[in-house]
Amino acid sequence: MKAKLYLFSALLAAQPLLSSGCSNRNVSVENTDFESLNGYIDSDEGIIKRTLSLKNFHGIDANGIVEVYYTQGSKYKVEYEGRRVDFNKLKFYVKDGTLFVKDTSKKRIYSYNDEKCKLYITAPSITELTNLGSFVFYADKMNTDRMTIDNTGSMSIKVNSLKTGAYKMSSRGSISIAGKYNVESFDMDNSGACSCDVSLNVSGDVNVDNSGASKYNGSIVARNVNWNGRGADNCMANIKANTIEFIESGAGKVSGKFKGDNISVSCSGASKMDIDVNCNRVTANASGNGNIKLSGMADHADVGTSGIAKIDTSRLNDF
Repeated sequence: MKAKLYLFSALLAAQPLLSSGCSNRNVSVENTDFESLNGYIDSDEGIIKRTLSLKNFHGIDANGIVEVYYTQGSKYKVEYEGRRVDFNKLKFYVKDGTLFVKDTSKKRIYSYNDEKCKLYITAPSITELTNLGSFVFYADKMNTDRMTIDNTGSMSIKVNSLKTGAYKMSSRGSISIAGKYNVESFDMDNSGACSCDVSLNVSGDVNVDNSGASKYNGSIVARNVNWNGRGADNCMANIKANTIEFIESGAGKVSGKFKGDNISVSCSGASKMDIDVNCNRVTANASGNGNIKLSGMADHADVGTSGIAKIDTSRLNDF
């Protein structure tokens, strides 16, 4: 009887070992326990890498905290890297041509180490990026027929070289973009916080509508440029286009070199402009507490002010 009890106790003690030895059967997981991910050490869960069987997508829709490292290639490949505990809280699937990365924990506020997800993605083309959480997207080179960005969270996009058709970006959260873009058209609608460090070469038109806080640092070559700043613009740009229209009606600050046939600048509210022009005609209007300084060369200049606004043309055509 005692021998049976000893045998039963031994089997109970061995059961967890037998269970853990079978748990990862037929599962392709690389476990690297005691490794650190962005300062977080998880010796129990560890860092895993897992290849996901997902394909036939051209868009990415994410919430939670997601970092994507994209490589354009002829085949599809999606690889996850991160903590096992976070992997179990995420759902990955493809629907209507979009790869969805969803956080199933239903959290509304994320800390940097929560639900950490790194995805290494290879696909023939990515044309749509949608963000509801915290999304970072990296790519070296991309060549697509179009690109659409929709952001309501915190987003960062860095593409060293992008060639595409129509580029459309709408952001109601916080977004930053960087790189060299060769596009057919560029449309940006921002009502949040936007930072752009971009060199733009546009065969068509550039249309910017900013009612939030926008910072732009770079160059623009386009057919026509239409810029409407109703929030807090901070723009330092060299622009070359046939027609340039710059309207600042908030607390904008604009500086740079504008070259084109016709240049029109309008400043109201508490906006300030300091622009070096090279054009056939420049039209400048200032109202409220607006302030415009013009320098450079213009064959024709039309200026008008109201209120306490000022337009300084002392450096215009000053040979």
